[in-house]
Amino acid sequence: QQKIRDDLYAKGFNSNTAVYSIVMKDANKFGSIPRYVYDASVMEEKSMRRRIEKKAQTEYLNNDLSKLINRPNAYESQDFLFTKVRASYKVCGEGFIWLNRGDGMGIDKEGVLTKLSDEEMERLPVVEMYWLPADHVIVVQDPNDMFGIRDFLLEVNGRRQRLGKPNVIHWKTIHLDFDPIT
Repeated sequence: QQKIRDDLYAKGFNSNTAVYSIVMKDANKFGSIPRYVYDASVMEEKSMRRRIEKKAQTEYLNNDLSKLINRPNAYESQDFLFTKVRASYKVCGEGFIWLNRGDGMGIDKEGVLTKLSDEEMERLPVVEMYWLPADHVIVVQDPNDMFGIRDFLLEVNGRRQRLGKPNVIHWKTIHLDFDPIT
């Protein structure tokens, strides 16, 4: 039921110029906010010093996470990715980012190529980040936890692809139509 609603919201967003303009103004502003990785120890030290000296300097890290945030994938810049996530969030009430960690395959103890578990996958570095359309992502509820999520599936052209819980950032707003089953 939520996916049908998300699909209708997306169609309304694409066909209504007023809604499109309002959402895109907000999404473009959100996307234009630069994101950096800071050195927390230096920031804390400078914060204390700033109280005394009133100096406003920042210390950015140039590491793999910084490179990933600056260029999430080969096709998009940081601002374009976050603009799409924000627009999806504003229109559908949720935004999804897929964390690509490679093909998800590894060699087991016997030397056989096998699919990695979620725990093993989570230890791999993130190679790319992609926006996922909310109306194509299925959130699989954890049957043992009314508020938990077990997995995420991507449905495209009638085919479902398992994404894995550790590989998805799910940014969601509240929905007041609570149903403990779905």
